[in-house]
Amino acid sequence: MKKFFRVDADSRVWNRWYLKSPVDLSGVDIDPRRFTKCEPYLQSVGLTFPVRSTGNRMEFNFCDFDMPVVTSRIFMAISEIAGNRIQWIQVKIEGVKNDYGILNVLDSVACLDERKSGFERWGEDSARPDKIGKIRSITHLRIDPNKVGEHHIFRLSDWMIAMVVSSEVKELLEKMGVAGISFEPLT
Repeated sequence: MKKFFRVDADSRVWNRWYLKSPVDLSGVDIDPRRFTKCEPYLQSVGLTFPVRSTGNRMEFNFCDFDMPVVTSRIFMAISEIAGNRIQWIQVKIEGVKNDYGILNVLDSVACLDERKSGFERWGEDSARPDKIGKIRSITHLRIDPNKVGEHHIFRLSDWMIAMVVSSEVKELLEKMGVAGISFEPLT
């Protein structure tokens, strides 16, 4: 049976840099959730990321709402496994000449194992009537690997915050020595 992992920022790396949300050429903030909906980004305008706090540069970064920003080296390696199920969106990071881009994951999979996961749904009394019944937060995430199919990188269709990778992608990133990320087993 295939194994899957949630990719997250490694909380043990305390001296890392943090990026703000992207801005367009005129300085207008772009909602980072736009890049966690598993939809292609078709704009051709340049995006820039201001640095929120300085520190060690990471090749794999999570910005607001778990939007990943990675180096081209990371993207190209993942694309060898994931193919065209991810999109590269070239970006600039203030004060950095390195080659970074948004890793836009294009697949979502309905594979949340509700029996083994701990989660909370938006209730009738919430201030967000548009979210009633949808998952608000997950404290213990587990997925059903039998529902994943051939996917190697995806987000959960019920909770788009989590980015999930197969053991093949996890092992690749570990072999490459990518720092600043952690892997939570989900199966």
